[in-house]
Amino acid sequence: MTKKQIVRACEPWYPVFEPVFRRAWKNLSEAVSKLGIPTKVERANMMHTALRAELRPVCDRQDPVLQFIGEPDGRGLDCIVIDTCEGANIALRWARYPDGRIRRNSTQRQRTYQEQGVLSFSEPAEVEAVTATIGYTVNNDYIEGGQPAWSMGRLVLVRERPNESEYIHDVAVFPGGVRLVEESVESEPADVIRAKERKAIERIADEVRRELG
Repeated sequence: MTKKQIVRACEPWYPVFEPVFRRAWKNLSEAVSKLGIPTKVERANMMHTALRAELRPVCDRQDPVLQFIGEPDGRGLDCIVIDTCEGANIALRWARYPDGRIRRNSTQRQRTYQEQGVLSFSEPAEVEAVTATIGYTVNNDYIEGGQPAWSMGRLVLVRERPNESEYIHDVAVFPGGVRLVEESVESEPADVIRAKERKAIERIADEVRRELG
């Protein structure tokens, strides 16, 4: 599958992925306030979990066009499978994108899928899909006055390779960055705001699916 084909299949869903990543990034603030400031590896794991929590309900609503596949502990190749209706499907993963490269654990399966660009799954159904990844960048990656100064800078569609990542397309760019903790005081409880934002994300996904027919 060419880069243009990958973009054509993924681009209609950019308006869904952008608010999902925003929501997951902001959800990190709750974990940081309770558990303390994590290391970069811990933060990446927390972001992975936050994204999984936000993506699963969206995919459940959009099934079978978007199918969430969460693998058992120890395998960890969670992804969204996008039905392209054109033969090959796309297994879309997510990860931090520092210095132009996605870094993964050096397991044989990770290396194999990076070399071949294809993922195979046996559960919940036999699925084989071309791989792509949404990478997120972190700006101001330091602690200032005991508080994280981090912000999410952009989302990038890439192909993972063992030694580098192949840039494909920008998914979203945040000129001012998405801060971990907003300075303004929210007037509504966090759980109410979260529920409203999730409904908004699902509404956008419904609109995209209708447009795709």
